[in-house]
Amino acid sequence: MIIVIFEFVVLENKEKEYFKEVEKLQIELKKAKGFVSVDRFIHNSKTNCYVSISVWEDEEAVKAWKNNTKHITAQNLGKKEIFKSYRIRIADVIRDYTGSS
Repeated sequence: MIIVIFEFVVLENKEKEYFKEVEKLQIELKKAKGFVSVDRFIHNSKTNCYVSISVWEDEEAVKAWKNNTKHITAQNLGKKEIFKSYRIRIADVIRDYTGSS
């Protein structure tokens, strides 16, 4: 299992554009081979700062998504017009377990 952590700051007044692009990609993402899930979180104290955590079956699936033409188009738009800054980390999950009482 692979985790992709995408931390980013959206330029002021560009949140609507970001979420519009995300909405357009959702259908493509959900049918991507090896995609498991994605969650997005808003930073508690930094303005316009978000973290998106996606889960993938394997590294091959992550590479395929990175090379998806619609995703590339959205990435380029984000880099040019939406993101103030971003950071991407990709990690291999060593252990995954849950507990309950």
